Formats: sequence, C-alpha cells, structure tokens
Amino acid sequence: MKIQLALDRFTIQEAIEIAAKAEKALEWIEVGTSLIKEFGVKSIYDIKKPVSGQNGGSRYQDVRQCEVRI
Repeated sequence: MKIQLALDRFTIQEAIEIAAKAEKALEWIEVGTSLIKEFGVKSIYDIKKPVSGQNGGSRYQDVRQCEVRI
C-alpha cells in the first residue's frame, strides 16, 4: 500500500514535526502548493533535511520535476 502525506496550511516547523512523526509509515511526502506559495521553494529543502537527512531521501520528488508539474 502506498501512502502519501501532503503538507499544506502549516508553518514550516509544524510540517517538519508532522513529517518526522509519520515518516516511517509513508511512501511519499509532498510539500503542498499552499506551503510553497507562502514560504517559497526553500520550504521543500527546510522540510527535506530534518526528515531524511542532509542528502534527502527517495520519498521526495526532485524540485526540478516539481517545477515541470506546476
């Protein structure tokens, strides 16, 4: 079963805490459009580092791929 967590309408700190708590049960973590609009693309990196380490993890889509979809 594939489970995705979409992080929208949170502060960066709230999103980090939620993602960290749920990380082991998830296949995919999405930094939602509303979070990116409010805090910028930097929010992707801010959430990615604490949850998956400095190099990130496979559950994050590369920013360049996200830009294509937007």
